Amino acid sequence: MTNHIFKAAATTVASALLSLSTTTTSAFVTITSNNPRTHGSANIIHDNDSTALSFLLPFTEAAESSNTISSPLPLDMPLPPYSKWEWDTHFGSSENTKTTHSINYLSMGDATKPTLLLVHGFGASSYHFRYNIPELAKDYHVYAIDMLGFGWSDKPIMDYDTSVWRDQVIEFIDQIIFKEKGDKSIAIAGNSLGGYTAMYAASDDRIKEHVRGCILLNAAGRFCPEEGEQIIKCLFIECNKA
Repeated sequence: MTNHIFKAAATTVASALLSLSTTTTSAFVTITSNNPRTHGSANIIHDNDSTALSFLLPFTEAAESSNTISSPLPLDMPLPPYSKWEWDTHFGSSENTKTTHSINYLSMGDATKPTLLLVHGFGASSYHFRYNIPELAKDYHVYAIDMLGFGWSDKPIMDYDTSVWRDQVIEFIDQIIFKEKGDKSIAIAGNSLGGYTAMYAASDDRIKEHVRGCILLNAAGRFCPEEGEQIIKCLFIECNKA
């Protein structure tokens, strides 16, 4: 029963991605919920059309009611080993200098298939998607990254803001994903803070022409009105381009 719940989460993201792959423009996908058992209805916004999808997060009703996480389930496909990316950035360094942070990530799936990057939420890591990745990897080349300050990535003592994770995602896509793949197109899916980060990165001029879709899974809200309005405006302009 619980295995079906885990697979449903991956299946819904895959369904959203399938709708992206059959269109000629970018699309913007949000997934939210009013259901106390799950976090479940999705809207794909494309060409002024809205389609409902079901979505389930990997928590059972019993686990939610007892405030405990259910026991790990066997994976249909084991996750591949983690990799490290040495990120050279000015974040966490003194002014006008750069420093290097070790970033943990993994990739799974056929490199000839469409690319999907998963971005976790606050307090989580790429391991958060451990049940989703094998399912999604059947149809997509999946990457998942530990954001700076989380998981097995470095945790420098510094002032963190949303531009840190935005730039991390953008530069990871440019330096790792695009260098490994000939096709420079990508969909980004993020949960919670990762949803906000996915949207922020997808709307940035450095990569937005390559972003095939942006999928928000119970995304965090905007951090300031002006910033949020500008990001959403950029995304919908891209979505409506022919």
